[in-house]
Amino acid sequence: MFDTSSADRALRGKAAIQRSVYKTGYTIAGARAWTEDERQTLRLFWPDMARLCSELPLRTDTAIKRKAGREGLTRPRRIWQEDETRRLPPPYRKGVPVEEIGEALGGKTKRQVWGKATSLGVKRPRRPPKPTGMEIVDLIRERAFKLGYTMADLDEWTNRKRYFSKPQGLNWRLVGRALKLLGGRIVPIW
Repeated sequence: MFDTSSADRALRGKAAIQRSVYKTGYTIAGARAWTEDERQTLRLFWPDMARLCSELPLRTDTAIKRKAGREGLTRPRRIWQEDETRRLPPPYRKGVPVEEIGEALGGKTKRQVWGKATSLGVKRPRRPPKPTGMEIVDLIRERAFKLGYTMADLDEWTNRKRYFSKPQGLNWRLVGRALKLLGGRIVPIW
């Protein structure tokens, strides 16, 4: 059952707070209340944060952004719908570009797509290693990739930190170890 006396008290309390804010210019928490001039300045210069910070020196950038949101100047936040959540994993796992996935899901940003995929535990396919310009090292890295090993695995097995992850020069000792571990061998051809 709804008690009208408590609702009346709540409305009277809200009105008293609003009168106090109007009279003093400060909220109950002690923050300055926004004036109509400040609101007009915000509407006039909205996306230009540098200009707004100079025009409203008593407001922080966070306060300006929050007020812009309350005034309806920013794009509203989009909450993920169930069908969007169901449609995200298949193309994400296939490696479809994130921009295309976002457009297919109603204009989601890259950050929104990445964040949702991370929260769902969905992973993108691994990318093959980039060529280093050292043919034998590239062959070893490609073979490890095809076998499902990471470059960090190769580095650990050869007892060297970050050689196969970011090779700088040719190290025949490490190349020989990696070849042996991956089941390869060096054959001289003239």
